[in-house]
Amino acid sequence: MLNISGLTQEQVDMLDIIWSFDTKDEYDSWFELLDDEEASMCFGLMELLTLAIIDEALEAKKMDPYKEANQVINQIKNLTQNK
Repeated sequence: MLNISGLTQEQVDMLDIIWSFDTKDEYDSWFELLDDEEASMCFGLMELLTLAIIDEALEAKKMDPYKEANQVINQIKNLTQNK
């Protein structure tokens, strides 16, 4: 779960709107309606989201940096044990 602290209520509300879109086209249509100040805030929030997602992915890798490799090894072990 992503956690970005220190946001204003306006920023939280904007992030809720951003998360509600199902497609990039929906987001793009909404973004075009923003004034310069809102667009700037949205751009900054998107950068924060990107960094939070990258940070979360890196933390997950630290927990099990070989997750994919271990999954493949376990699948092979299960195949050979069932013979």
